[in-house]
Amino acid sequence: MCLFRMIIIRIGIILLIMCFSGSLQAQDIMDEEEEVIVIKDRWKATKEGEMEHYKDYVPDIVPEHFVLGTLQFFNAGEGDQFDLYQHYEEPLVNYLIKFAAEKFKISLQKEKNDRGYTVYSSELSNKIKNYFDTDRKLKDNIFNSDEEICSFLLGVYYRNGYKINDSIFKIRYGDTAYTLLKKMDCGRIFNIKYKYMIPGGNVYYFEPSILLKKYLDTIENERLLLYQSFLEYNDSSKEKELQYRKDEKEKMESFFHYF
Repeated sequence: MCLFRMIIIRIGIILLIMCFSGSLQAQDIMDEEEEVIVIKDRWKATKEGEMEHYKDYVPDIVPEHFVLGTLQFFNAGEGDQFDLYQHYEEPLVNYLIKFAAEKFKISLQKEKNDRGYTVYSSELSNKIKNYFDTDRKLKDNIFNSDEEICSFLLGVYYRNGYKINDSIFKIRYGDTAYTLLKKMDCGRIFNIKYKYMIPGGNVYYFEPSILLKKYLDTIENERLLLYQSFLEYNDSSKEKELQYRKDEKEKMESFFHYF
């Protein structure tokens, strides 16, 4: 029985990897030395209690941690440059400009160039750099509450996430994301590591806890606008996109069924 289960899991993994060639935002570059990690968690056991506990919960988004989650090329406060964005990420850039003005009372400046957009703000860069160590990695002590963790993952999801269905989500980020997903009691995490990828080297498929899903839902409209911009900029046909979504959904649901 155990052998049969292992065979089924391996088949599911192979099918899932095959579908990545056309995955979101064309940055999921497959390397022949990829490492696949599957984790089983206790999310199912806590779901019913969480649903009742967070029934009327209104997410409290921590501005600094949300912005941290959206970063990909942050320069740790050197000069005025804050971050770099691809052409299709203009909706994200405009959202962050409004967000910074509202939450930080800071004006961000954007500059369009051949590669996309560069956003400048020495003030916001100096504020954010306090969350990084001397090696430009996130400090270990910056996540001290569920609100901070969820706000960070919300930023990651906005810029580098995808919704498979109402219970399975996908994000791309480094190892930090795995630790945070575990802390938020996200179960059935499926993690594929890549040797070359920005940001980080991981793609995570996961079922969010009720609390985290409350946060992710708050940015869904903006994420869809960003994703639509990606499709239009890359001239993806509607039929191609629908087929990708259908294949992704079917393969992931089939895989998650065994856990």
